Amino acid sequence: MTLRVTNRTDHKWPESAGIIPCWNPGQVAGTNPSMPRALNPNFADPWRRNSYYVSAGELAALDSRALHFNARHRAAASLAAGSAGFQFAYKWPISGDDATAGLLVRESEDGAWVTGIAWEDFLSVQGHNPWHCLHACVRLGALLPGESRTLRGRLYLFRGNRYDCLQRFQREFSARR
Repeated sequence: MTLRVTNRTDHKWPESAGIIPCWNPGQVAGTNPSMPRALNPNFADPWRRNSYYVSAGELAALDSRALHFNARHRAAASLAAGSAGFQFAYKWPISGDDATAGLLVRESEDGAWVTGIAWEDFLSVQGHNPWHCLHACVRLGALLPGESRTLRGRLYLFRGNRYDCLQRFQREFSARR
């Protein structure tokens, strides 16, 4: 995937500016009123046992709704939140464990398939909202008015496991740096 973003405002976007696309490989039945049936129950992960993020270079269980900031940008995100803290923290607590790569992975319930979403630059990773989706926040800032930025991402779906997905991610994204 290629994402091109242009700041069309009159304001400078901070280093912590980002957008949060939703990757929902297996919505849980009944959680989304506009889609009452599960999209793919094999990837739903309602028990939070098949979803992972990268922490300290290794896959770690994404077993809660907690937000894991990119270790390189946590200070900028905290600065942007100010003394009042993060307004969304009541819903998505902030984890003390940082993410070190913009990859989220989910293995299928039957263990035969893996899916994931990745971005070359990210602000945070988080999952397991009411629809059991995955969110890798794409870091856009800092951008001056009129300035643009292009970022690469990837969606994964193949036969394999979380370690296979991590290896593909490392191979594909390390070559681009």
